[in-house]
Amino acid sequence: MSQHSIGCICVWCLADNSAFDYTDMPKHESNPKFHALLKQMGEVHDRKNHDYTHGGNPYSNFEEAAATAGCSVDTVFAVLMGVKLSRLNALTREAKEPNHESLKDTRLDLAVYAALWASY
Repeated sequence: MSQHSIGCICVWCLADNSAFDYTDMPKHESNPKFHALLKQMGEVHDRKNHDYTHGGNPYSNFEEAAATAGCSVDTVFAVLMGVKLSRLNALTREAKEPNHESLKDTRLDLAVYAALWASY
């Protein structure tokens, strides 16, 4: 059980069905955990967007990385996602405990990258 309160939508609480209060979700949402995760993805994106981007361009960091590496923005997204997938594979293949970022955080970052790439 998470140490957070009922209704918390942090990634740890979302993994624990008993820690999420589904009663405040709109009736049309057939998968409340999914919609809560989408909301959390938006929050993660907004926090990181504040730190990584400039000039009001939410993709400026990816575009600058592409220019620096001499590749396309698509390649930057593919590489970033590949790094996250490689990390997941390395940790799960050998059942290692992560030292820094949790597996759930890695999956969340991967989902955010996928959404950003799709929206680019």
